[in-house]
Amino acid sequence: MLYIPNKDIFNILNSLGYDVSLTSDNIINQKPSITYHVETNKPNLDTELNILYQDIEVVVNVWAESKVKTIEMTKEIYDIMGEHGYFAKLISDRPTLEPNLYHVFFRFSKIKI
Repeated sequence: MLYIPNKDIFNILNSLGYDVSLTSDNIINQKPSITYHVETNKPNLDTELNILYQDIEVVVNVWAESKVKTIEMTKEIYDIMGEHGYFAKLISDRPTLEPNLYHVFFRFSKIKI
């Protein structure tokens, strides 16, 4: 059966107590906040078309009004996603055009059996 990770990822990130939104447009409702989307959910099949496992990649964006807050959130997200089997492939500071807005970009990967 195909696993759809959106709800689980929302619950994982929401447990941190920040505003969390499922969006690929990086629409920020408040600061600090987290936006995310499932970038890839690729089933790998056997010869009878049964799902053996899925390659899942999740993009997570952190938005805050200070660099100190993005660092704190980065550590929290890295730890909690790792506890749920998601491993960071990339963590990157991203520039923004808005003053006093700081952005960190994550790409997480998981193999779901």
